Amino acid sequence: MNSDSGVSLGHIYRLLAIGMRYPDSAWLNEGFMSNLVALLGEAGFGTESAGLSSLMPPDMESGQSLADKVINALQVEFTRLFINAPAGCPAPPFGSVYLESCGSLQAVTTEKVRLYYRSHGFDIADSSIIPDEISVELEFLGLLVSKGEFDKEGHFLKEFFRPWFVTFRDIVLKEARHPYYPALVRLIDFFTSQEVE
Repeated sequence: MNSDSGVSLGHIYRLLAIGMRYPDSAWLNEGFMSNLVALLGEAGFGTESAGLSSLMPPDMESGQSLADKVINALQVEFTRLFINAPAGCPAPPFGSVYLESCGSLQAVTTEKVRLYYRSHGFDIADSSIIPDEISVELEFLGLLVSKGEFDKEGHFLKEFFRPWFVTFRDIVLKEARHPYYPALVRLIDFFTSQEVE
């Protein structure tokens, strides 16, 4: 992989990381959705691309916030899938939940991820951010490939990300009620599995 593709993949990882954050009108706008829809199409996910395109009003201008109705629907779905639901949170977005035998949040694997970040010159300034949360791990992968550190990216994917992501992906695909999150996890799977092969 050359440095140009590293920059592009770095941007893709960052786009995916942002997409896995709590939906907010500060970033969830027509520009973000247009980039996501285009990426889905380029990756061969035409059905998902069309499904997300249908969420955007045809008269939106670039950078304009999505309608409150769309953002509210995504906030409800994010909360239900990843934070809290009546029958329990179906898909916690934290590696330790899937990798630890006790299913705990902030367990041994969380600390291993934090140490891996630090050993590669990165740290999380905000102590309330959990290192093995999916958006944090994707952001880290984006930083690695943007610096051309593809061997470290591959190692991180094999050692820390892919072992839990596959189970997480399957749960999201089964439990999601909105087309946004299945589309997003399919893209994450597409780009992270390509890098491991």
